[in-house]
Amino acid sequence: MKRVNISLAVGVLLLSSCATLERTATTADVSFDGYNATVADLEVGERVQVSRVPSKAVRRAGDANVRRDAEAALLEASRQTTGFAGEFVIEPRYTIQKRRGLFGGTKITNVTLSGRPAYFTNFRSLHDSVWANPTFRNPQFVERGRRSERARPNTPTMKAQPTKRTYDNYTRWSVGYHGWSCEWLTKEIVTKEGASLDSYEVENDAAHDGFIISVARGMNLTSGRRPFYLETGFDFIYNEGYRGVSYDSDLVNIKNRFAFQIPVSLTWRFHLGKKVKISPIAGAFISYETYSFEPCEYSYYDYDNYGRRQLYTSTREYENQNYLQIGFNGGISFEFGKFNVGSIVHVNELGQGLAFRVGLTF
Repeated sequence: MKRVNISLAVGVLLLSSCATLERTATTADVSFDGYNATVADLEVGERVQVSRVPSKAVRRAGDANVRRDAEAALLEASRQTTGFAGEFVIEPRYTIQKRRGLFGGTKITNVTLSGRPAYFTNFRSLHDSVWANPTFRNPQFVERGRRSERARPNTPTMKAQPTKRTYDNYTRWSVGYHGWSCEWLTKEIVTKEGASLDSYEVENDAAHDGFIISVARGMNLTSGRRPFYLETGFDFIYNEGYRGVSYDSDLVNIKNRFAFQIPVSLTWRFHLGKKVKISPIAGAFISYETYSFEPCEYSYYDYDNYGRRQLYTSTREYENQNYLQIGFNGGISFEFGKFNVGSIVHVNELGQGLAFRVGLTF
């Protein structure tokens, strides 16, 4: 066992007979002349170590509650193994294992705590102990006119050190509008009968409506010292069809466009306050795009069995076109706590797109 004398100072204000005394569980620094001090002995047990898997109910109350649950388990283990009934833990050493979930959150899977159980005993007045001796307390007196009063000790002032900000990895989920402007398709359009048309260009290259679903993971490149990130993930994009015309004047309409993109970007997350961040984004992407075409009705003249020239109507169907493209992207994102909103531009050989996204950041 270890016995340590610890001084517990309890200040009592000298109040008038009509004043009300209010007691709380907190303390405050108050200037007063009268005081009553108490000391006690600290009983310390042997070091004990416990390992614990916190339940869901314990984890739900937060990390601090997980630590308190481990401390309670350590005190109970000390009672059962050594017979020492401690009331709190000193010199705690925690080893906490966490697992990152699919949506960016973390889950505590195991807590190992090593510490010494302890409790206070033998409470007594300070005036009955050795600390009441002025030789040890070392008071100083300063004469001010006819009155002597105790001078305050020359205690050095500790300046608060600024909290160093760390920059953790993040996961961003977002959805939004995506407009695509296609300039031309480089491949020949092939009918399902095997005939081919010339290279295809778009008649109207205005933006065509669609949507985007995006998932991105930001990894800090400076081990949390600077807000510099490498961001990658995937984008799924859908755009509605629009009119087009081939070089030989056969009218062809695009039915829709599907694109799967893997972007790789660099971003710098500027803090504009405690919960507001702005992130410029620049990088490149690789995409796999599929264009489908609507069937096309066309008219032509031909001779019937009697040698007469007749006008016929037929339908032509086209094969889908697939492209593997490399392009560039750039944009900006704003974060308000966990909520994010932003825009980004995609450019490759076939055209360019503009996306407006909203979502959550974990």
